[in-house]
This record gives sequence, structure tokens and C-alpha cells, in this order.
Amino acid sequence: MFLWFLLIMRGTILPCFGFWASWAQLVARVPVLVRLLVAFFALSLLAWGTISPLWDQTTLSIDTPSATFAPYLFTTGIAVVMMALLLPQTRQQTPPGRKPTN
Repeated sequence: MFLWFLLIMRGTILPCFGFWASWAQLVARVPVLVRLLVAFFALSLLAWGTISPLWDQTTLSIDTPSATFAPYLFTTGIAVVMMALLLPQTRQQTPPGRKPTN
């Protein structure tokens, strides 16, 4: 449900706002490889800080923090949002009189 909502927001709702077009133009100046590397290192630090403390705890029963999947879900959700922000989907503008190409 979260991914569906994020994809709908990214593909149809956000491009209607002016700030998203400005953000997409600003981010487009940075090469994709650099954006992916920044996201990788930022998410590595986030994952290490979120998952590492819970990994070292001993599992005594099912109710302990180390037995939960929440840190992984949290880190994955933040990663998806960060990638949606760093790789914005924009609508391609075609000049009047020309048909869009696929």
C-alpha cells in the first residue's frame, strides 16, 4: 500500500505542483551516478544506525526488540522515499505541433 501511494504521488500528483518541477530541474543537474552514490552512503549509515543496535540484542522471546522486523521495514521505507526524491519522474514537454515519441 505504501509503495502504491508513493508511486501515485510521484507519477501523477506531485508533477502538478510547481515545486516538484523546480526540484526535478535542480536534481537533474547532478548526474544519476552521483545521486545513487549519495543515496547508497546515506542509506548505509541509516541502516547501520537502525539495524545494528537491534541485531546485537539477544532474543529471549518473541516480544524482544531483536525479534521484530520493524527496523528493516523502516529502513526500506526511507530508502524508497529517498530514491523517489533523488530520481524524480517528470513529464516530458513536447513542442506544439510535434507528437510525443516513446
